[in-house]
Amino acid sequence: MLMQWKTTSDPFFAFNRQFDGLFRELFPAPKATARPRGLALDETDEAFVLRAPLPGLSSEDLSVEVENGTLKLSAKRSTSAPEGYTTVRRERGDLSFERSVRLGPKVDTDAIEAKLEHGVLTITMPKRAEQKPRQIAIVAA
Repeated sequence: MLMQWKTTSDPFFAFNRQFDGLFRELFPAPKATARPRGLALDETDEAFVLRAPLPGLSSEDLSVEVENGTLKLSAKRSTSAPEGYTTVRRERGDLSFERSVRLGPKVDTDAIEAKLEHGVLTITMPKRAEQKPRQIAIVAA
């Protein structure tokens, strides 16, 4: 059943809202581990391209590593108030995540490049020369 929302001047209602707010402030819900959303992996004739939207992160917050045929993307950012300030409210918390992508034999791991531009990390993973498609000429006899 739907009912019309009514504001009230009932002092008990106001006290209840304040008490609930205080309780949430003193006992916050556990934070979930953040993960990048919207990862895209595309393939061209020349390379595989991984794009990860990471707004608010700088290149110092990010790490991209290749080890044993696995590409590992990780980030860590901590938010703290500048010296002499006290945090009253914060809508963005600390951030930490790690994602791994298993690379196949097609990827030239020595030529992988990463670029962060306008909050989007683009990792270009060129294909090995022998894996690139090539046109074979047909000779008329």
